[in-house]
Amino acid sequence: MELREFIGIFAKDKKVFCRIILGMLLLGLLTFRFQPDRYQATLVLNVTRSGVVPSNDYRYDQFYRLQADERYADTIVSWLGTTGMQTDIAAKAGMKAPLTSFSAKRLSSQMITVAYVSGSSARLREYAGALVTTVNDESARLNAQAKDADWFTVVADEPVVASADFSFAILLAGSLALGLFVAFWTVLIRRYWKG
Repeated sequence: MELREFIGIFAKDKKVFCRIILGMLLLGLLTFRFQPDRYQATLVLNVTRSGVVPSNDYRYDQFYRLQADERYADTIVSWLGTTGMQTDIAAKAGMKAPLTSFSAKRLSSQMITVAYVSGSSARLREYAGALVTTVNDESARLNAQAKDADWFTVVADEPVVASADFSFAILLAGSLALGLFVAFWTVLIRRYWKG
C-alpha cells in the first residue's frame, strides 16, 4: 500500500477520526474539572543519636558512626515499606487505612525522604507526626534491653505540602495522545472490516 492510499483511508473516515479525538479531549477536560483535591507531602527524616558517650579513643573522624547511621537509615526505609508499619502510622494519625501512595528512600548516610499523598493537607501534617513517633517507638524497642545512651533517634522537619492535582497541560496532552492512538486504530480496524 502506498502512502497516498494510506492517507486516503484517514481522509475517508476523517469525521470518525476527529470525533474520537474531540471526545477524548472532552473527557480530559471533564477529568480536570472534576478531579478530587489531592496533596503530596515530602518529609525529610534525619538519623541522629539520642546522646553522647564520652571517649578518649580516636573516632576515625566519625567514619564508623556515619556508616552505622547509613545502615540504620536503610533499616528505617525497610520498616516504612512494610504494611504493618504503615498501618501503625495510619492508626496513630487517626486514619482507618494506610495511605495508598507512599514511598521512602535514603538520600545520604543520615537523610531519608518520605513522600505520600492524601486528599487533605491537614491530614498530611498529622501523618508526619505519627510517622516520626512510630519510627522512634520502634527504634526504642530495639534498644530496650541494651539501654545504650547513644542509640539512634529520628528527627524531622515540617513536611512540605504541595498540590498533587493533575495539571491542565498534562491532562490535555495525555487526552490528545490517547485520542490520536484510539482514532488511528479505530479507522484502520473499520477499514479492515469493510474489506
